[in-house]
Amino acid sequence: MHELVGTQTITNLWEGLASAATTTMLARQLAEHADVEGQPEAAVALRALADREAGLATGLVDFLVESANGLGDAATALAHLHDERETAAATFRAMAATARNEEFDEVGAWLDKLADAQHDHQQRLTAAIDGLR
Repeated sequence: MHELVGTQTITNLWEGLASAATTTMLARQLAEHADVEGQPEAAVALRALADREAGLATGLVDFLVESANGLGDAATALAHLHDERETAAATFRAMAATARNEEFDEVGAWLDKLADAQHDHQQRLTAAIDGLR
């Protein structure tokens, strides 16, 4: 395969993965709501969609693993996810501030919890990285 690093194609792969992951999680959560609402047919359809999207995401991950700076080895994968958690935490903190500025304090509090979780994940990834050394 040609070098993917620095290309629009690798950016597209990451964006595709984000889209598929979002759809998977949303469909699974909506399936749970459909079950609670007594709509088993809708729940089945939503779970099937989630499963198909997860399969698509797996294919995208395969390309990312194969890329020159891919996630094929544990150290690279851990480092990438570690760096992403730092970015995610900062993003959630900014989102929380926006929510509070717009007087959505409950949403802001939830987004702060997500930022805290990202920080916790980052610490666990740091420990895993240190364990590889």
